Amino acid sequence: METDIIVQLIGQLGFPIAACIALFYMCNSFIKQMMSSNESNQKSINEMNATLTKLDSTLEKIYDKLNQLDDRINILESTKGTHSA
Repeated sequence: METDIIVQLIGQLGFPIAACIALFYMCNSFIKQMMSSNESNQKSINEMNATLTKLDSTLEKIYDKLNQLDDRINILESTKGTHSA
């Protein structure tokens, strides 16, 4: 069916014009497909960014807790050292 349309276009308009129309159609379809793909990719990137932000916040909390534990250990070691002497 598509070949019949192409043959009719070539017969009525000539090959160069029919080729330009076909090329325009193909490029237009490709651009629409790429734009749709870009939108999908942008959504995925936004979701990953949100996840990374949450992960960063969680890691900062873990880091703070480890620093608190390290401070407590240092205090205990320093008080133990004063009691031993």
